[in-house]
Amino acid sequence: IKTILWQRKSKIKVRWSVPYVAGLYALACQVNPNITPELFWEIAFNTGDTTPTGLGIVANPARLIEEVGNLQ
Repeated sequence: IKTILWQRKSKIKVRWSVPYVAGLYALACQVNPNITPELFWEIAFNTGDTTPTGLGIVANPARLIEEVGNLQ
């Protein structure tokens, strides 16, 4: 599994990440009601940005939602 900033494996406290990702998923569902959680995660990993500090991948909401919209 790829490391992403909001995963437990991160050294950063990630309590903020659960509502953040839930919000992104809610937006993705508005754009494409047929998106599955699995597809959401795949797109989130593929559209995220790598941090310069090597912490992993950070979600890029604009690219994520654009890609979800392109699925239709």
